[in-house]
Amino acid sequence: MYEFGALSLCTKLSELHTKAPEHSFAYTKKTIEPVFGRKVPEIFDNFEEKPATSGSIAQVHGAGQQVKPIVVAVKVRHPGVCESISRHFVIINLVAKISNFIPALKWWRSDKSVRQFAVFIMSQVDLAREAAHLDGSGNLIPSTMGCKHCFSKLTEGLVAP
Repeated sequence: MYEFGALSLCTKLSELHTKAPEHSFAYTKKTIEPVFGRKVPEIFDNFEEKPATSGSIAQVHGAGQQVKPIVVAVKVRHPGVCESISRHFVIINLVAKISNFIPALKWWRSDKSVRQFAVFIMSQVDLAREAAHLDGSGNLIPSTMGCKHCFSKLTEGLVAP
């Protein structure tokens, strides 16, 4: 019974990562257009309004261009993600600093651990960094967008933080 409970919990937690709530297409457009200085139809010939997937940080839309016959995955960060993470780290950092005044916890150096963890987490929110890591790495993209054997490659001029 314990294992079943643990499996059930793991399943629910994994859904938080891969089946997160979607933000609106209006927000997606509002995010993309100022970054590239053009309307979505000027950038892409077709753009799927419904995301292919939504995660804890961003959601992914399929899009395409006919000039260069390509299909691309457009990843757009959810509203308020960076601010929310920053707010959480302010609170966590405060608790870590307070723990330095407790002699039994001083050896833990939690404030240093929190700072290192914050750098790692904030790097996960930087979509341009993620794109740079994926570019040309030969990473196979999952078939959620109807693509059986697709490899990651950046589309020149279409990457923004």
